[in-house]
Amino acid sequence: MTARWLRHLLLAQLATLLALGGVLAWFGHPRPALVLVLLGLPAGYLLLTGVHVLLQAAWCARHGAPACPATVRWRVWLTEAGLQMRAFIGLQPWREQAWPDRLDAAVPGKMPGGTTSVHPPGGAPHRAGVVLVHGYLCNRAFWNPVLARLQAEGTPFIAVNLEPMGCGIDAYAPSVDAAVARLAVATGRPPVLLAHSMGGLVARAWLASSPANAARVAQVITVGSPHAGAWTARYANTLQAVQMRPGSAWLQALLDTESRQPQPLMQCVAGDCDQLVYPTQTALLPGAQALQLQGTGHLALAFHPATWDALQTALRRARENRAGGSMPGPTAPVGEANL
Repeated sequence: MTARWLRHLLLAQLATLLALGGVLAWFGHPRPALVLVLLGLPAGYLLLTGVHVLLQAAWCARHGAPACPATVRWRVWLTEAGLQMRAFIGLQPWREQAWPDRLDAAVPGKMPGGTTSVHPPGGAPHRAGVVLVHGYLCNRAFWNPVLARLQAEGTPFIAVNLEPMGCGIDAYAPSVDAAVARLAVATGRPPVLLAHSMGGLVARAWLASSPANAARVAQVITVGSPHAGAWTARYANTLQAVQMRPGSAWLQALLDTESRQPQPLMQCVAGDCDQLVYPTQTALLPGAQALQLQGTGHLALAFHPATWDALQTALRRARENRAGGSMPGPTAPVGEANL
């Protein structure tokens, strides 16, 4: 499981810092040793995030593409480093099931954390639900802040785990299919699909797996998804990273399939300060509604108030319509000429 792998990775990092700190203390440097043990992990996240922020700025400057404004770049750097630490140190290794899937409607009452919730019998036949799909090297706990809000407002949801980690993106389509089917049966309505980063490609792969899937969801919202590929994917050699490289055979085949099939109503959330998916057009699809956010990094896009508002709008639309509308499938990749 991803959570177990992340726990092992975190413990290995802490063990390494303790070992290095012990070496420093042995050679008569106790204060630097203490600083290394206490601040080594946050410093590592700050360094890694800073490198990505600077790479985005350099790439955009070299290619003449709109870049994150220098005046807000430092804020994006600190915010994204903090969100990464929350996700990879606090939530995903240890809190994978903190918010279990909820198939019924929750009326505000007693819930984890002190609030209350009452769950009426018989499911939620008049309230559309949400299927949430996380991104690369993550698990369902990435969505915990959103799941807490969905629980509080009484919206049914399923947050999938994309496992095993090493397989191709297409292999996750059955997980999405099962979640969509379960939520549709429980609520009597097609759910909204909310996907972050690579999760947006997983959602598209699921849609492409059958022409009938477009009618099974009310709307698809992708957030910071590398629809035209991610330049940073060139630095990894996993199968998923290879598939996410700009111009990959997998992306081209996906576009070709989509051009021959109906597509549901789609909305793409993108940011000019996304340090992993850039330029902004990379996260957009032809024919999809575009929501472009300013001064927001890759992880922060998923928790931005505008993203939440887009989800609420989609849920209201889903409650008013028994099935989602359709639109022509995309016919060409967006932003490929800039990559």
